[in-house]
Amino acid sequence: MPDSPQRERVIMNVTIPAAEGSKERYQVRHVDFRLTPRQATALRLVFDGCDTERLDSGCRIANANDTIRFILERIADAAGVPR
Repeated sequence: MPDSPQRERVIMNVTIPAAEGSKERYQVRHVDFRLTPRQATALRLVFDGCDTERLDSGCRIANANDTIRFILERIADAAGVPR
């Protein structure tokens, strides 16, 4: 049986409020935190859905950290943040 194209499954569209920020504000470059079981499940759902996606760098999404990077890159795209 030939491989059928994978259908995209969208769980939900999200509206994320964002304030206009100053470029001089401190930007966090390292995040180290634990997720709740609910948050971890949501992250896993996104990770599982990203098997054909790529990061801006061209790398495949290989782990939870890459999944978070992917989500932040899509938010930056939507907000018009220059690359």
